[in-house]
Amino acid sequence: MPGPDKALTARRFLVPLDVVLEVDDELCPWNAGRWQLVVGPDGRAVVTRTDAPADLALDVSALGTAFLGGTRLTTLAAAGRVRESTPGALARASLAFLHDDEPACLEMF
Repeated sequence: MPGPDKALTARRFLVPLDVVLEVDDELCPWNAGRWQLVVGPDGRAVVTRTDAPADLALDVSALGTAFLGGTRLTTLAAAGRVRESTPGALARASLAFLHDDEPACLEMF
């Protein structure tokens, strides 16, 4: 199972961003910790572990939900699944995680 560094660098983001995410992952504790997500003007991300203070805190399921691009981080925060430590970080990250294509499942089950 890829960690946040591998997963987040595999997708593109809508706008540039520099944010530190504190991720909680009880199932795969090696993914837990603080990750700095830096997105350039081309939408490509660089993700590294960091000791810097977190701008946002969330569990891996909330990160996975935002990763798909169909649910905004602001919506997850309103549900208590994302906590903002740095004012403005939530709005910037929520915009960056948006995607033109909504996630969809083409299979019936």
